[in-house]
Amino acid sequence: MTTNALATTGTQVVADITVESCAPASGRQGNAQWQITADVPWSKYPERFWIDAVAGSIPIAQGVHHCAFSVGTQKPNTTGQVAFHYRFRLEHVDYVGGAYPDVMSLTFGSSTSSPAQPGNAPGSAPGSAPVRNDREIAIIRQSCMKAVMDAKVTAYNNATKLVADGHLIPDDDVSIAELIMLHAEGMVTNILLGSTPTWVDYMVSIINETHLQASEEDSDPTTTLFVSEPEETTNG
Repeated sequence: MTTNALATTGTQVVADITVESCAPASGRQGNAQWQITADVPWSKYPERFWIDAVAGSIPIAQGVHHCAFSVGTQKPNTTGQVAFHYRFRLEHVDYVGGAYPDVMSLTFGSSTSSPAQPGNAPGSAPGSAPVRNDREIAIIRQSCMKAVMDAKVTAYNNATKLVADGHLIPDDDVSIAELIMLHAEGMVTNILLGSTPTWVDYMVSIINETHLQASEEDSDPTTTLFVSEPEETTNG
């Protein structure tokens, strides 16, 4: 039976375990230990624990033992909502104190954690965008790069044609390559941010401007026209 008491990493608990085996082992510092394999009430699988072996001590006997534990770190890829989502450290075998609660009477989890909501991907908040895996991200990145490259090719081809047809004429201090690049980059922006008619209108406006300039030059009243005067004739 669980209570409202909350257990998490560091909580001290007690539990009755059934020891299946006890074998000599060495700790990380080379110290003598006992490796205990036991059935525990919080998991359907046996778990292993290590305790220091005092010189001359005998192995822990098989059977039921009332033990004290401390709740350890949370296991990877778990929610931390139940006891078997945590590692346990065996502190005392055949514990006789009464200060610690029984592990199965506690509710596990942190004060800020909440059960996962149905329909949400693991690790994502309710209402957030779905988490994409590496393959999906790579496909999106490749598609974006292709769209940019296609826009650049289209823009540079059209800018080059405008120059070749005489609709774009470079100034004295601008090369043809610089003129093409300047107008092509403008088309790329229009293609990526707008729709196809946007950059088509851009090209049409350049062509119309060219024709307008030519028309204005034809009708300019300041243009000097050279007309031959008729020769004078003399009577005589």
